[in-house]
Amino acid sequence: TNSPVKANRQCTRIMQKIEKNVADIEKYETCMLEDAQVCVVSFGGTARSARAAVDMAREDEYRVGMFRPVTVWPFPEEALSRICEKVEHIVVAELNYGQMKLEVERVAAGRCEVSHVGKVNGTILKPGEIYKKIREVLR
Repeated sequence: TNSPVKANRQCTRIMQKIEKNVADIEKYETCMLEDAQVCVVSFGGTARSARAAVDMAREDEYRVGMFRPVTVWPFPEEALSRICEKVEHIVVAELNYGQMKLEVERVAAGRCEVSHVGKVNGTILKPGEIYKKIREVLR
């Protein structure tokens, strides 16, 4: 439709439906966060490299865990907010210019440091690249 009134009504209805059902819509996974000082946040294909980096860090006795948003909208901010209360640092690993980092910073609201490791050149982030950033933030 070209009617602003009808378009507004439809968009409002859909947004309210999402807001009412956010708990059923948002999905995420966590890994080894019980004692973590650092949390790696990653999504999509990059999450596999991030998980390997977390495993590498754990082998070297660093207390590192992971948060993987399965849905990026609505963003699982309550779950991440609880993590921000416990960790000292979050490393966001993404194939972006930092869009996810901005979302994580918004949720962290200064309660923990947030760093970024990313690429936009068409190549993947390798576990070693993410692990290097983990070591940097732990120094």
